[in-house]
Amino acid sequence: MGLTISYKLRSSEQDIDNIHQQVLSLQNAAKDLGFMEVGEIIVLKDQECAINMNDDGNDPNIELKIHASEMTGIDKNGKFSFRHPSYIIGFTLIPGKGCSMADIGFRVYSDGAWTWFGYCKTQYASNPEHRGLENFITSHLKIVDLLDAAQTMGIECNVTDNGNYWQSRDRSLLVKTINDNNLFTAVAMGAMKDVATSQNATLEAPILDFPDFEYLEGHGQQRLSNHDSSN
Repeated sequence: MGLTISYKLRSSEQDIDNIHQQVLSLQNAAKDLGFMEVGEIIVLKDQECAINMNDDGNDPNIELKIHASEMTGIDKNGKFSFRHPSYIIGFTLIPGKGCSMADIGFRVYSDGAWTWFGYCKTQYASNPEHRGLENFITSHLKIVDLLDAAQTMGIECNVTDNGNYWQSRDRSLLVKTINDNNLFTAVAMGAMKDVATSQNATLEAPILDFPDFEYLEGHGQQRLSNHDSSN
């Protein structure tokens, strides 16, 4: 749960050297935009691209591989199976404190185009302990600016922005959306926390770490109550 911006990329390039150059340009753009963390470019080929479901979480490139692969099913033991590409080139990045780690790059199958799917959850960059709204807006816009830069490189970008900024370029709408999301997330997580507590269990969620969580939960409940009363 959390406000997220996700993106599908597609390159018109076919030459592998040009693909490498596009990824390098994306990495340089992320550095220029001041991302909090920009990882090294990782290149994986053939069997290196395969996901080992039995590695006990020791694969440092697992997130890159999962985003580059296509899930094909779930076996009777609940294990996922994947179709893996023949080539992956990409890197991880974090726009700001409180954001989830994201990744960007390209993958290719033996008979396909160079594409990518990635996302970044930015909602919890709005934690007041991380400079709140200012940090959230800065972080969210860094992802948008990076995708804008990708488009100037000739990379096709299909973006889904839960913050409604990609479509509108309206900061006031982005602010309203994050404020609403925090309120309703606090209400949902507060209710789940109450259930967990009644069962002597512990619930962990980023919104619970907000120093103003109780205010958000109470204000969110009031908003919901007012909405129900008006209908």
